[in-house]
Amino acid sequence: MLAARLGADELRVLVLLATRVRVGQTRYGRLDLRRDRRDLRREAVDELADGLFYLAAAALRRRGQGVG
Repeated sequence: MLAARLGADELRVLVLLATRVRVGQTRYGRLDLRRDRRDLRREAVDELADGLFYLAAAALRRRGQGVG
C-alpha cells in the first residue's frame, strides 16, 4: 500500500489536503471532471496569487510593518 511507504509528516500533509477536499465537497459537491467546466488552471493561478498575498501580509505583520 502506498500510504505505508510514506513518513508521518508526509501523511499529515495528505490528510490536510484531504480535509480541504472534504470542505470543498461539502460546499460545492463532489468533483466530476467530466462535467466540471471550470478553468481549473485559471482558478489555481487565482488561488496561488491569493495565497502569496496572505503570506506576504503575514510576513509584514510578523515584522511589525503591518500596523498603521
